[in-house]
Amino acid sequence: MPRLLTLALALAVVLATAAGAKPARIPAGGRVPAFRHVVVIVFENHSARRILDYPGSPFRRLAHRYALLRRYDAVAHPSLPNYLALVSGSTHGLHHDCTACFVGGPNLADTLAARGLTWRMYVEQLDIYRDQGRRITGPEKARLPFLYFCHLAASRRSDRRGGGGRVPAIVAGPFVRPSSVSVVPLDHYSLLRTIEDAWGLPRLGRSALARPITGIWRGT
Repeated sequence: MPRLLTLALALAVVLATAAGAKPARIPAGGRVPAFRHVVVIVFENHSARRILDYPGSPFRRLAHRYALLRRYDAVAHPSLPNYLALVSGSTHGLHHDCTACFVGGPNLADTLAARGLTWRMYVEQLDIYRDQGRRITGPEKARLPFLYFCHLAASRRSDRRGGGGRVPAIVAGPFVRPSSVSVVPLDHYSLLRTIEDAWGLPRLGRSALARPITGIWRGT
C-alpha cells in the first residue's frame, strides 16, 4: 500500500497519513519524510474545541494515537485567503470570499506538474453544478482555490500571519511517532513548505520563510 499523507483542515486542518505498509525510509534529523501521495481534506468553519474536545470525536482519538500540532493557526479570515495561502504561499491581498476575482503567479498545481506529478481537487456536492451545466460562481467557488489562478481557470474552466485563529491539526500514519505533540507555531505556509520539502518542489511565496512540520516523525 503506498505511503500517504492526508491533510485535513477545518478552518479546521487535520493532517493525517493513512496507515499502510512500513515506511521504506525514515527521515533523519529534522527532515520531512518522502511521501508518495498527499491528500488535503478541508472541513469548513468548525472550531478546535468542536473538533477535538467532545467525547467520542474520531479526530480526538486520531490525535491521541498519532500527533497533534497544538499551535497550528490559520492565516486570515474568511475562507478564501486561507485556501490561497495553502496552494500558493500567499493570500494575494484578499480579505474576503470574492467570486469574480482572479490572481496570478505560480501555485502548487504548477510546481507539481513541472515535476511530472499529478493533482486532483474534489469538492462535496460539486456534482450538482456539473450535472446542471452551471458555472461555479457562488460562494462555493471560495472553496476551490485553483479556480482563482488566471492560467488554470482558462485551461480548466497584505498577508497576515496567524490572523485566522487556532486550527485543529492532526498528523497520523506510519511515519508519525505515536502520541506526539508539537508546540511549535505553525500555519498554512508551514503545511505548504512540508509538501514542498517532501518532494523537492520550489518554495512558493511565504512558504520560503515558514518552518516545515518536523519533530513528530519516527526517528526524530
